[in-house]
Amino acid sequence: MKFRILLSLLVLVLAGVVIYFDGGALVTGISMAGGLPLMSLDFDGEDNLPGIARAFLIDVDDIDTEAVPISNPTSGIEKITIVGSHTLATGKYFSKLYSTQGKGTASFSSEGGRDFENFALGATLFYPCTKKESLALSTTLLGKDLIVLLEQNSDEEFFLQAGNKKLPARLVAAGDWGTELNGEKGITFTLSAFHGKKPFFAYEGVIPLAADDIYS
Repeated sequence: MKFRILLSLLVLVLAGVVIYFDGGALVTGISMAGGLPLMSLDFDGEDNLPGIARAFLIDVDDIDTEAVPISNPTSGIEKITIVGSHTLATGKYFSKLYSTQGKGTASFSSEGGRDFENFALGATLFYPCTKKESLALSTTLLGKDLIVLLEQNSDEEFFLQAGNKKLPARLVAAGDWGTELNGEKGITFTLSAFHGKKPFFAYEGVIPLAADDIYS
């Protein structure tokens, strides 16, 4: 009888050990599959000047080969960082859009319920003129699917990219001629985009402009 009791206890102990290790392996598998590891954020007083200085725009149809993040990222930075530069179709280039200092900004926010959270992002730029070229750009932008690169006022070594070929950005314009001599006259360009689980991409490549100019 004692032998049977001891044998039963031994079986229970062994079963507990198996469940413990199997459960641990299962939990480990779930945690690895659930996403990338969290990062620590510290602040050492680095350059933190707010605002967006300018934007660079291109129709997604004018991009011959789109640069994208690596397919199997192992960190959060790799997940949002675009590798290389966009290759443009022959004769195509980015358009530059200036923004008045203190009037250019970008933002993002998480949207959706607890199990359906994604990022919606936006930006605003103010062009301080209503000349013919600005009216023409406002007309051309209607209904265009874009990739928009935003240059921050800080010394960050990357551009914020809004939109890609799969989920392009849109840019709409609103003009105001003002009324007072000390008022403002110009066009406000408002960007909207949606990247799912990514707020903005980080673009470190070159930006071909007209007349063989390169901005990087």
